[in-house]
Amino acid sequence: MTGLAAWRRDATLVASFGDAALVPPTEHELAALAAESLFPDTRVHASRWVFARWKPGVALAAAYDVELADGRRELVVAKRYATDKAEALAARERDTERAKHEAVLPGERLHLWAFPADRELPGAARVFELHRTAKVLRELGTLGDWVLRWQSSNVELVRYKPERRAVLRIDWVVRQGSKQGPKSRLAVGARCLPVEDAACTLAARAAAERAGIGAFAPRFLGGEARTGTLFETWLDVRAQERTDFSRSRDAGELLARLARLDPDALRELPLTRPPRLEGAREFLSLFEAGRAALERIPSPKRRPKGFSHGDFHPDQIAFDAEGRAHLLDLDALGLGDPADDAASWIADRLAAEPDTEFGHAARELCEPAGLSGEIERIRAHVAEALGLRAAAALRRLEVGALARAQSLCERALELARAGNPQA
Repeated sequence: MTGLAAWRRDATLVASFGDAALVPPTEHELAALAAESLFPDTRVHASRWVFARWKPGVALAAAYDVELADGRRELVVAKRYATDKAEALAARERDTERAKHEAVLPGERLHLWAFPADRELPGAARVFELHRTAKVLRELGTLGDWVLRWQSSNVELVRYKPERRAVLRIDWVVRQGSKQGPKSRLAVGARCLPVEDAACTLAARAAAERAGIGAFAPRFLGGEARTGTLFETWLDVRAQERTDFSRSRDAGELLARLARLDPDALRELPLTRPPRLEGAREFLSLFEAGRAALERIPSPKRRPKGFSHGDFHPDQIAFDAEGRAHLLDLDALGLGDPADDAASWIADRLAAEPDTEFGHAARELCEPAGLSGEIERIRAHVAEALGLRAAAALRRLEVGALARAQSLCERALELARAGNPQA
């Protein structure tokens, strides 16, 4: 229901590293908490754990797909704190409407909410107010002469990462030119981000739109910085699976098109800030190969040249009915180093296909991307990206996360040594 990759999760992992205070509620416990605190007027049938994000010694957020007796399904987030943050939240004045869909349980050190009552994504709840959303789009003026009929339109949640991002599809009933014109339907995507992140994303999307990215990505329709919401056209496409690398050539060609966008459009934009191993120290310091990676794998020097996707994975490549490739999920778009996009794809492949050689994976992507001459430089970026994937396995509480993290860091160290024998 979150639209995110499905992982088998191990709730005991946090306790095994001495963080027992942050163990998330079991599915049964969450069902009981939700029934008592969020849905007192209906019975909770079942709860299924679908998301986890652990920050050692600080907090753990877990999301659950909850089935109610009246047939509804809700996404419920339980965020458990190591400190008294829940007490501070309980004392804080809360928005009246959001308070209907959230609860703070200081005794359990828990903050519970049902989507869209996510305090970090204020735009999510506002999108469902279709009369208001229609007004925002009308004022943006990017939908031409379509008249949006909000009374008979609907919203569908497509993807949700608690406190990070919500992607919604709005199926508008529209009339062209006037309220008396013939009815048709128009799909629009709404992306809701934390307000502090949205300003950079809105600026980057606007710059990329001016540079022509709309030829191979959703067209940017504008946004609302104060609620962290941006709008884009909804493409009728089929996305790749997360571990499907059969279209590496198409992916490389998309990177080449991204690199050819007019760099003048980027003059006013800040540099992207790719994650670095040091930022994952809280996880990598938990095991031997992770500590070695922190010590021996230097962060590569970036060479920002033009537009960078910022989060390039197979499931962000999609194909339309004519087989044309499109680039999705542009929230991290900005001025950056193309080596980071290439490294993200290659690291994903090496993590999913441990027997694949770096050179083979790199050539398949880099040749069509116009990066053949930079493969050795990209090697260092891939080493760092593999270390970050090791940390992510622990952050997500994957089953077997420690063994997987150890293996990924060992592969990262091999790459680093191949590029620098002293590493």
